[in-house]
Amino acid sequence: MEKLIERVILTLWYYTSLIIKKQEIQRIEAIQMGYGCDAVISGVYFYDGSNRCLGNKRTLADAAYSGAVLCAIWKARCIAVDLATIIVGHLAPDLDCLTAIWILIRFGGMSQTELQFVSSGSTLHSQPVDSNPNIIHVDTGGGRFDHHQRLQRDLCAAELVRRSVAPHNRALERMVYQVNRIDHAEDRSGGFFNIQALINGYNLLFPNHPHHVAYAMLPNLDAWYETEDRQIRLEEAFEKRIEFETPWGLGIAMESVDGGSGKLAFSRGAVLYAYRDGQGWMGVAAQARSSVDLSEVFDDLRMVDYDADWYLHPNRRLLLCGTAKSPPRILSRLTLVELIRVIQGRELTAAPFSEHVSTS
Repeated sequence: MEKLIERVILTLWYYTSLIIKKQEIQRIEAIQMGYGCDAVISGVYFYDGSNRCLGNKRTLADAAYSGAVLCAIWKARCIAVDLATIIVGHLAPDLDCLTAIWILIRFGGMSQTELQFVSSGSTLHSQPVDSNPNIIHVDTGGGRFDHHQRLQRDLCAAELVRRSVAPHNRALERMVYQVNRIDHAEDRSGGFFNIQALINGYNLLFPNHPHHVAYAMLPNLDAWYETEDRQIRLEEAFEKRIEFETPWGLGIAMESVDGGSGKLAFSRGAVLYAYRDGQGWMGVAAQARSSVDLSEVFDDLRMVDYDADWYLHPNRRLLLCGTAKSPPRILSRLTLVELIRVIQGRELTAAPFSEHVSTS
């Protein structure tokens, strides 16, 4: 059994590391218990030759036992439907169409569904829209999940689906709000590269295979959703922030599962912020164009927190003890309040502090 799981992990690792190319997405043989099954993969999302999503499994072991194709990277928690459902979007799908499809799959219980695409405004097989309960049209056809006939600037296909499927999900609401602004050309943020450019690139790679575009974008929309969800948690934690004076101006400290937020701290006029996250990792970061020099703070930390893996960035405006890029061997023993005192140059004695914690 362990060897089988190891084979599943290695196969998943190999295929998820491939870059999607313009050629037909290659077929792979899914590892199963005693028999094989053809499947195709786009990015990190598996589906079969009929464009049907094969669902996801919450653990590798579950996938090995059930013999299902593995979608472990894609983190949707959907309820499988007994009756296959077809989701219909329009050709060359845009952000609104793709987000509406993603919401139905991730939050609408459609983990096993077939995707079909038609000319914009039309319906599958020219049938009356919404006449078949097993076929859902999004952003096309003039049905319940198409906004074009409504002429309302606060509506898009994704918003209509959200209101129907997950009306109380705050992270999703914020995400779809941005989708709606983009769909109505109200977003002026621009930038070097954005999600619309990514979708345009996929449509250039797969001009005749819109379902490839859809499956390639599902994990990207997952990532966007996770970012919005994290931002909500940070904003809630920021309400309990500590404001303090530093030699350079206002400092802000916060403690949360996700750490700190320079965006929130600097928007409140802070010149630097300090944080402690749920893993015990700590940090201090100053505005990029500030005159802050944390060299003395670093020296003081080496005195009072001598065994911890504090790191001073060469720009001298960033102090870290633990990051995802470089987990610490020994965590800081300081509380957030104690770290503030060190930044202020106060109470630089090691005695009051608790013992260090090793992560080894």
